[in-house]
Amino acid sequence: MWKLYSKKRAAAILDRFSPWLHTLSARYPLPEAALRAVLFQEMTGIDVLDPVADALVAFYWRRKALRRWLCKRGLVRSEALRFTRGPLGKRDSSVGYAQIFGYVAVKAINFALDRGLTSCEALGLDHRPEPGCDSDLYRIWRRSRRDRAFNMELCALNLLAAGEEMTGRLGYGDYSPEELRLSFTRYN
Repeated sequence: MWKLYSKKRAAAILDRFSPWLHTLSARYPLPEAALRAVLFQEMTGIDVLDPVADALVAFYWRRKALRRWLCKRGLVRSEALRFTRGPLGKRDSSVGYAQIFGYVAVKAINFALDRGLTSCEALGLDHRPEPGCDSDLYRIWRRSRRDRAFNMELCALNLLAAGEEMTGRLGYGDYSPEELRLSFTRYN
C-alpha cells in the first residue's frame, strides 16, 4: 500500500520533535534512541488506509453522541447503536506517529500511574482513565490523534509497559539486545 511517510520525511519529523523526545527521555527511564526507533518504525508503516480507519472511528463516536442526544430528547428509545460490527462499528484505531490504539494508551497511562512514573496532572488529564469506559477511551483516542506530543508520550509509556511485561523490570538502560527486541516486538 502507499505509505504516507517516507524514511526521509519521518526522520525530518523526528528531528523537528527532538527537544520533546529529549524531554521524554529525561522524564522516563527510556533512552531517546529506543523512542526514536519505535516512532520511526511506526511512522514509516502508516499508509493511506490509516486515515480511513481513523475517520470510521470518528464517525462511530459522532453517531453515538447524536444517538445519546436524540435519546435525551425522547426522539429515539435507546442510546444503543445499530451497526456495531464491521466498518460502522469501529470504536478504536491506531493513531498518530506512534500508531497507538486508544485502549493500549489507557493501559499505558494506568501502568505509568501505578508505577508512579507520572500523574494525571502531568499528562493533562482531569482523572484516571478507566479501562472499558467508553468516554475515557474516546477522550484518550481523540487527544492522541490530535496532540502529537501527547501521542509520543504515550509511545514512551507503552514502551515502558512493554519492557516491564517482557523482562520483569522497568528501565531500558540495562536491557540486553534480546530484551530490547522482545520489548519492541511487544509494542507492536
